[in-house]
Amino acid sequence: MVLVPGLLQTFDYARMLLRRARVRRTNEQLDMLARNRTERLGALDNGPELWFVLDEIALTRTLGTPAVMRDQLDHLIRLIDAEAVKISLMPTDAPHHPGLNGAFRTMMLSNGEHVAHTDHLFGETPVSSPERVAACMSLFSNLLAEAQSPGRSAEHIRNIRKGFE
Repeated sequence: MVLVPGLLQTFDYARMLLRRARVRRTNEQLDMLARNRTERLGALDNGPELWFVLDEIALTRTLGTPAVMRDQLDHLIRLIDAEAVKISLMPTDAPHHPGLNGAFRTMMLSNGEHVAHTDHLFGETPVSSPERVAACMSLFSNLLAEAQSPGRSAEHIRNIRKGFE
């Protein structure tokens, strides 16, 4: 994913992305949408384990201003330090990046059922067929196999953050 996932976005990062979507919205609408996006993670307190694979480019490309990126990287570091999420970075030089077809997520429900969603320009699409859910789960496993470990990724994020001083 070439952007920080919505659940991990700061208010300013989310607002900047929403503004850049070129959809006409008032400042109040932008604020409401950004607040809704950034408050979702808090609603998951004591919830599921969240493990994200982020493309390194999502953290090195300046979106908005350097200050927005510094705040976004600081936010990711706080989440990692609080053990609220796990993040594995896919290095830009990864020779076998299996996740270039777009963002998706897999979830295991409380009843043990696995589901998936794919993200796209117009929102997200639930994936319901067992074969496609299995394909998404396999793809996530392949992403983890190619990405850096959470510990190495945390160190890498801290180093990227230093570049935004």
